[in-house]
Amino acid sequence: MAHIGVLQRFEEEGLPVDAITGTSAGAFVAALAASGFSGANQVLVFQAMDFSALLDDRRRSFGVTLSEEEASNANFLNLEMSGKQADMIPGRERTQRVQQVLFSILGHSFLTFGEDFDRMRIPIRIVATDLQTGDPWVFRNGSLAQAVQASMTIPGLLVPFEVEGHQLVDGGLVENLPVEISRKAFPGMVQVGVDIARAWDDSRVRSLVGILNRSLDASMRQNEQRSKKAADLLLSPRTDKVDDFDFHDQVKVLVSAGRKAFDERLPELEGLIYGPDGERVATAHPLDVDPAADPELRRIAAQAMPPEGPIRFRDLFRLLRRLHHRLPLTDAWVEVPANP
Repeated sequence: MAHIGVLQRFEEEGLPVDAITGTSAGAFVAALAASGFSGANQVLVFQAMDFSALLDDRRRSFGVTLSEEEASNANFLNLEMSGKQADMIPGRERTQRVQQVLFSILGHSFLTFGEDFDRMRIPIRIVATDLQTGDPWVFRNGSLAQAVQASMTIPGLLVPFEVEGHQLVDGGLVENLPVEISRKAFPGMVQVGVDIARAWDDSRVRSLVGILNRSLDASMRQNEQRSKKAADLLLSPRTDKVDDFDFHDQVKVLVSAGRKAFDERLPELEGLIYGPDGERVATAHPLDVDPAADPELRRIAAQAMPPEGPIRFRDLFRLLRRLHHRLPLTDAWVEVPANP
């Protein structure tokens, strides 16, 4: 959910997101944005639903997270019964619950935008892992809800999603930071990666579930290192203290982490967008704002401009972006002196 904070800040800065690629839990956030949910409405979705409850078939003790419960109750093989036989692929009821929730939230996108993901509010790609080939499976069309379901299918907890004879699971196994896939799908765009990987846990593992989780983390870590190098800009929200599943009550913490990560790298992002022109000095003098102007306009100008030193064109671009986004303006302009 830290991705939501990043998307909120793009929205507030008046910086359009031209395309988006998501994997695992990030696929759900990407799908919400692509189908037209604002940053504020994305938060409401997560506040209204509890994914840990969807995945949990038991009543847990108060204060115990799903990860802790899985570790303490894990058997050598967690099997479910299908009729009179053991089901070697557990999680069918959980899968149905997740499927129903995803369709209730994202099902409208098919009626609004059709099957082509390039026709959505924001063009999108969703990444899953193909168990038959070991490669990424990239969804470019079809049902957005099903694509997200496939990308979020946690091995061992949910039933693999089947399409065209292939079994698909969580996209994070092969592309937890899908920058390279995004660059191939949307060439020529500035690629901003949102890295929510946590500090490596070097404590001893004491359960089968813990071994599986740590093994998956090790595999994903290697893929992430490659993807980080492929990004034009990498945002790294700090999410170390959030449980893998029980984030329902930590929405504000995660969103805030995403917003902070964006703000820390905003000057670099503007540099990538505006290039050398953005660094040109527009004027060596402070911006003159009419004292009789709207108080909100004066406040926005004060926040957008540097407290001292010359004003560069990127500062003016930032001011105009924010004015257009926050005020009901038809036109906005800045007069720049011929001799700065």
